[in-house]
Amino acid sequence: MSTLRDRTGRTGAAAAAAAAVLLLTGCVIGEVDRPGETTATGTADTTASTTSSIAGGTAPSPTTTAPDAPDAGADIDVAETGGSVGVALLDDGALRTGGSLADLADAAWSTSKVPLSIAALNAAPGDDALVGQMRQAITVSDNAAAEALWGSLGDPGQAAAAVQDVLRAGGDTTTTVPAERRRAEFSVFGQTTWTLDDQVTFAAGLRCIPGSEPVLEAMGQVSPAQSSGLGQFDGARFKGGWGPDTDGTYLLRQFGLVPAEDGTTVPVAVAVTADDGTYESAQRVLDAAVTSVRDTVTGAHGEAADGDC
Repeated sequence: MSTLRDRTGRTGAAAAAAAAVLLLTGCVIGEVDRPGETTATGTADTTASTTSSIAGGTAPSPTTTAPDAPDAGADIDVAETGGSVGVALLDDGALRTGGSLADLADAAWSTSKVPLSIAALNAAPGDDALVGQMRQAITVSDNAAAEALWGSLGDPGQAAAAVQDVLRAGGDTTTTVPAERRRAEFSVFGQTTWTLDDQVTFAAGLRCIPGSEPVLEAMGQVSPAQSSGLGQFDGARFKGGWGPDTDGTYLLRQFGLVPAEDGTTVPVAVAVTADDGTYESAQRVLDAAVTSVRDTVTGAHGEAADGDC
């Protein structure tokens, strides 16, 4: 039973969207990439939407402190207009959360393509074909490319173990990657249950995972068509994913690293649903939620981009 549906109590929302999804057997991740965002040949727009360095911004004087900055560990005030939201970030290593979905534990959808991509590139270093598939999977969320990365890791058990090893290398000690499909119409890895807490922990350790550099670079070049939410931050490195619950209610997720005012990068994870259950409305909820926490995120003290691992 879906955690998301239990939390929201919705039944029957967006039934038409769910029916359409069942017909899209090629959309194996289940974020059911919107029409036009990827193509059968994988040649969708990959124009970089973020070109700043991962550190971003200009570091202020060490003595400069925002007068109204909340203490690390305090709850985050987040807008929940037209839907439900969960936000988690690490502020100077302390977890801060906000919103009614803050303790969400549900499908990772295409955010799972980040550890998957790292696992595939590490298993076959120097394979240009895999690098190309990784870029498609990250920048335009190409599902066929992600399935090719998964297949390159061996049988499903071997692939699940390899992706889970990457999660462990990033500091996520609890998430389990399934080896069998949990929903027949969607990919195995996309249905990994991933909490916001574990996502921000993984984001914080992402830069220090061997082989993560090309994936982080691609996370800074997400297609403009998929750059809502965290894409509002110049220099953000992020990945999104989206898909329907069993009742058709769309869950939108994003996680990544956002430049802070002090020159560090803040690990952030976001999840939203809309009251009407649709993808389009959830996008608007996502943008409003991220806008409402902009000052909180940029004012946090994140991970040094060039510090020791």
